Amino acid sequence: SLVLINQYFTKTAARPYVQAMVEVGGLQIKPVPDPLPADLQEWLDGATDGVIFFSMGTNLQSSTIPAEKLQALVATFGKLKQRIIWKWDLEDIPNKPANILLKNWLPQDD
Repeated sequence: SLVLINQYFTKTAARPYVQAMVEVGGLQIKPVPDPLPADLQEWLDGATDGVIFFSMGTNLQSSTIPAEKLQALVATFGKLKQRIIWKWDLEDIPNKPANILLKNWLPQDD
C-alpha cells in the first residue's frame, strides 16, 4: 500500500510517517495558469486600490443569509476603497455598491 499526502513538510508541523506515506504537495499546481475570464481580468486590472476576494464556500447558500446580516456585509464592503469579488450564488443583492462584483463561480487555481 501507498498513501500520497497532499501537503509539503515545510508547510506543516513535524509528524511521524511510515515508509508507505509520501508527501506530494503541489502536484495539482499548473506550471502556467490558465487565463482568467475576460470580465474578471478587466475588473482586477481596473482596481487601483486592490481587490478583496470574499467567499463563504459552498456549504453556505446565499439565500440562507438573513437580510440584516447581508445588508451589514453590503454596507461594510461599500465603505471600502478596494474592489470586492464576492462568490455569490444568486443573481443580485439589493443596494449593491459599484465596488462589488458578484460571481457564482470563480477560478481559484489560476
